[in-house]
Amino acid sequence: MNTSQGVRRARELQGCCLAALLVLVLAGCTAPGTSERSAVVFFYMEDCSHCTRMKEVLETLLDESPGLTVRYYDFKSSTGQSLLQKLAIRYRLQSPIDVPVILVCDKAIVGEGRPQELALRNAVAACALGPACSSPLQ
Repeated sequence: MNTSQGVRRARELQGCCLAALLVLVLAGCTAPGTSERSAVVFFYMEDCSHCTRMKEVLETLLDESPGLTVRYYDFKSSTGQSLLQKLAIRYRLQSPIDVPVILVCDKAIVGEGRPQELALRNAVAACALGPACSSPLQ
């Protein structure tokens, strides 16, 4: 084996080790007492263009973070209203609450725009890299 083949082989092994480490880290981001990774909770309204845009961003992140679960709640439904009222206290959401509302671990992202997209990306990444993210529903 020549030097360039040795260097190439070392890089391949390094890539495999990093991939294995990422899998182990992602596996550590589980909700206590469950086998799935912590849930993202997404409150939306049907005809909300801001909700649609943030859902697209979230779905892109889901493709990059396999195993992350999302629970969707219609903001106008009685179930969605009741749950959001309970979670609003824990997440210190100010009234009136705007949509979309996305809860990831201990972070709340409200509304749509570049700052919210960045906050969502950071929250999902922190969950993937953190030792244990708990589900907003626990």
